[in-house]
Amino acid sequence: LPVYQGELYLEYHRGTYTTHADVKAAMRRAERALQVEEAARCARGRGPIDDAVWRRVVFAQFHDYIPGSSVHEVYDEAKAELGELARESARRAVKTLARKGGEACIFNPLPRPATHLVPGRNSSLRVLRLPPLSGLPLSAAVRDDGIAPVKATPRRLENGRVSATLDAQGRIRRLVIDGCEVPLRAPLGEVMVYPDHPAMFAAWDIDRPTLTLGRPLRGAAQITLEKSGPERATIACRRGMGYAGEIVVRYTLEAGAAQVRIDVELDLRKPLTLVKMLFPTEFAGRQARFGAPFGSVLREQVPGAPAAEAQWEVAASRWAAVFDETEADGLFVATEAKYGFSVRDGVLGLSLVRSAHVTCEEPPSDRAGSHPHALRRTHAPSQFSDLGHHQIALAIGRHRADAPRDEQAAAVADLLFTPPVAYRGTACAAGFLGIEGGESLHPVWAKPSEMVRGAWVLRLNEVLGRRGRARLKLAPGWRARRVDLSEQPVGPARNGAGVDFTPYDLVSFLLVKS
Repeated sequence: LPVYQGELYLEYHRGTYTTHADVKAAMRRAERALQVEEAARCARGRGPIDDAVWRRVVFAQFHDYIPGSSVHEVYDEAKAELGELARESARRAVKTLARKGGEACIFNPLPRPATHLVPGRNSSLRVLRLPPLSGLPLSAAVRDDGIAPVKATPRRLENGRVSATLDAQGRIRRLVIDGCEVPLRAPLGEVMVYPDHPAMFAAWDIDRPTLTLGRPLRGAAQITLEKSGPERATIACRRGMGYAGEIVVRYTLEAGAAQVRIDVELDLRKPLTLVKMLFPTEFAGRQARFGAPFGSVLREQVPGAPAAEAQWEVAASRWAAVFDETEADGLFVATEAKYGFSVRDGVLGLSLVRSAHVTCEEPPSDRAGSHPHALRRTHAPSQFSDLGHHQIALAIGRHRADAPRDEQAAAVADLLFTPPVAYRGTACAAGFLGIEGGESLHPVWAKPSEMVRGAWVLRLNEVLGRRGRARLKLAPGWRARRVDLSEQPVGPARNGAGVDFTPYDLVSFLLVKS
């Protein structure tokens, strides 16, 4: 039989990556909260969390739920339930870490080292460095460091590694990272507003003509230096979107960071509207790379065959990057809870929000493919989704396939949007100290073992299509055994486990304390 190798791309329902943005954000918060709880249990030697909680979160991925194409009643329940699951999971994580009579501590829930800045005396910088999956007393974790402070004016941010200069419209007209200037076709951060009138399936689709009808915001922005200190600085750019609403874009740079964080505060008032943010570059590689739940996907980004042209709106999880052919230089966008992207001719676009007709609320003439006989319990608050206030977090940085592991987009998406956990208690650790070599191999998940009491499973994922060898660094007294996804051994136990990995490999290790 013929064999097809490659991505199966559904040429349909492209709007489902963005519709009902609040539910997608609630889904991402619930995912992160459960992983943080699991990390706390790994560090304290506790068993797995209740499967029922994960089952409810996974249920949110069901057809018409997470795509944003269901009726109002689904989302009235969904947002409340996902929010409560996340809050309860966060409370359980703190309770797991806490110990009576302890002191103020901070816990890093990621299986990778994390750095956080703390204001010091006399404008000095103090740095909070946390090992993977470890909790430390604040007195032991904070220390002075030689990181250069941030310098800021209303149009410029600089920290010794990154220099970003804004224009009068509140866009980045020049960006230099580690001495390399990003080649720009036009300023980065262009906000585009599109009339969004799909021919069918309003909540599901973004039609191709939509992306030809967009208009950038007109006029100068109201730009203010909102915060300025040695550890971080923020420039706020406020603009009107005409009848569509208002938007505030904040650019934040931290001392020592290699990325610019962008926080968007958006008040959308106009129905049937799509808002995107564009990052136009001169990077001309034939393909762009898009984050996936495990690894990444390469897709065509230059004009070409019909199959490539059909991908005018594509899905990505956590990040996307455009680059030159060798992936030695490029630009990435990492997001907290956005999934809809477009990339063509070096222009990387991120869909922020779209106000589509809610299913069963369309005018009768537009209900092709809808559910006109669905049972309704309440009066819908609006015919349209996503009208109102949104807060959107993302970051941009330099993409290099040979970049240090924790400066790659896959790592930045975790490090920026997974804050440490404060608790009162004692120090704790899970025995994992990090990885040597194999920079494209990322630790992505720590979960208590289902099979061995007090043990836990580390999942590692190769994200850039490379093969190689790495080595796990373990604390004294810990052993690692390679296992499959069901925790069955596939190799001998040893201290300091070597990892041979292949492109997009998903590798699991069982870590056991002697």
